Order: sequence, then structure tokens, then C-alpha cells
Amino acid sequence: TVIPCKLEYNTATNGFSLIGYHAADETFHYYPLDTLSTVTIGEEPVGIDTNTLYKEYQETKRQTVVFTIYDLNNAIDRCFNAFCNYQIVGSETEPNTFTLTVEYLPFQEKDIVRILLSLGAAIRVQEPSTIKDQLNAIYTQSISLLKS
Repeated sequence: TVIPCKLEYNTATNGFSLIGYHAADETFHYYPLDTLSTVTIGEEPVGIDTNTLYKEYQETKRQTVVFTIYDLNNAIDRCFNAFCNYQIVGSETEPNTFTLTVEYLPFQEKDIVRILLSLGAAIRVQEPSTIKDQLNAIYTQSISLLKS
């Protein structure tokens, strides 16, 4: 059972997503609406305050990714558009080069990785090492497929 909490519009994907509380594992998940084949609405009241739970979840589970972005192929504009639903803090470290910190929640990590991949050679991830390792594994696999 998923209890709806928040509906978001993502300009980067031009679609809506549901942030819902999954009662079985007591955590939040991200559900792009275009991937849901059916939705069933229950009649019984839910005794869970998802707004309070989500606020607590945001305060205790927030994570960050830190990366440097270079203005290659309009990457800085693409970056800010792609991360428009996220909290971004950064500074220009050199002309047309920025170090950015993006805050996200665990269920958003796949989206973070997807966005970083879309920026390609224009970024260098500094932390966390888990995202850095995921990107390196994807790039290594892609290169090996090209060689074969």
C-alpha cells in the first residue's frame, strides 16, 4: 500500500511524479505517474500523517552530491534545468566552472545519477563515493561494450 504524500512536476522530464509513503517498508518512494498502469483509491481512512513523516524523513535522510561542472555544450544551463526540483548551492571556482552541492533524498538517487550521466564529460563528482563509483561503473561498462 502506498499513501500519497506529494505530487511534483518535473520540468526536465515534463511529467508528474508521486512521492508516496510505502507502509510495508516504512519509507518514501518516487513514482513517475507515466509508469503507473493502474491506481486504486481506497475507501478507508488512513491513520498516518504523511506530511509530518515526510518532514521528519527530509530532516534525517537528506544526502548531498558535490560536483564540479564545466561549461561544455551548454552544460551549466542544462544542469540547472535538470536539477530545478532540488536544492542547489554553489560557487564559481574559475571562469565558466562551478562547484555545486545538490541535496536529495535516498529515493531520488536514481534520478541524481541519471541527471549526472546526462551531463557527461562536463562534470566531475567529488562526493559521495557511492555515486562516483556508480558513474565509473556505468562508464567502464559502456567503454567495454564499445570495444567489443
